[in-house]
Amino acid sequence: MTIFIPTGCSPMPRRSFKGFIVYIDPEHGWNMFIEPPRKDRILYIGVTDTSYVTANMGRPTWQHNIPLEAQFPLPAATLVMSLTKEKLQLLTSPPYQSPRRDRFLLFISSHCTDYRQASFDASVAYCKGHGLPPPTAAGNCHGTHPELNEVSGSEHGMNNELYRNYRFAFIFENTGVDGYITEKILDAVAGGAIPIYLGSPKAPIRFSLDTGQSPTEWEKKRPHFEAGSITNLFNADRILFWDLFYPEETLRKLEYLENNRTAYKEMQQLPILAHGRATEEEYFSLWPQFSNHTNGSLLKRLRQRIFHML
Repeated sequence: MTIFIPTGCSPMPRRSFKGFIVYIDPEHGWNMFIEPPRKDRILYIGVTDTSYVTANMGRPTWQHNIPLEAQFPLPAATLVMSLTKEKLQLLTSPPYQSPRRDRFLLFISSHCTDYRQASFDASVAYCKGHGLPPPTAAGNCHGTHPELNEVSGSEHGMNNELYRNYRFAFIFENTGVDGYITEKILDAVAGGAIPIYLGSPKAPIRFSLDTGQSPTEWEKKRPHFEAGSITNLFNADRILFWDLFYPEETLRKLEYLENNRTAYKEMQQLPILAHGRATEEEYFSLWPQFSNHTNGSLLKRLRQRIFHML
């Protein structure tokens, strides 16, 4: 058996490959097989919403050709692969308490989509109008405020070190597909910050405003942004959810927490995972060193699926 874990745009094997492939897809089709694999020789692990086309690709994925019995939905493929034993300990222990958490809000992004830039600008305007400290930008993206770009992004996978200095963190996923959850929120909560999260929604279906698009009237009329499977992994009471079309509600919550340190401390100290050890077993137990491997653990469920297919 061969397990492929894509990195970057690494080439995948051709159809002529004779082995059984366990394919862990961290980017929902970003890493493509040179040609579609045999349907009976692959177990696909990742986001299985085949109605979606990854924005960065602009073309359908080969997932359409994989039968349901060969798909293993995993809403946090990248997150699981980015996990280290140290980060898992940070997730399962009381939230990290940093003596130097003296900064307000950090926004780290190198992929400057319109919705990220517009959201950062909206937060800057609100903070200025309500007497809050200005947010800090890192990476390449800072909206229309280059003067707020104070720090450089750290090494990939180590942004949790930066978040230890901040009380809040903007976390915007690349796409708005339920189940597409990357390492971004993991870094924030491992660093102890309260995430302001946009991603993995049940609604709206998309949130890209690139190439001059504007929200449809249908999207504008949606009364609330409904968080999706992110709440299966993380404690929703410890997250502020960013509604792209109605950000004011989240900004008011942010203002309240910033001005009420008792309320902030109570929220920051809430458990990080949605259901403690059960969440760890279901979503974070792919690698043997991370789990006691109960019958419901991710690794055991994967083994059972593979043995059934062989």
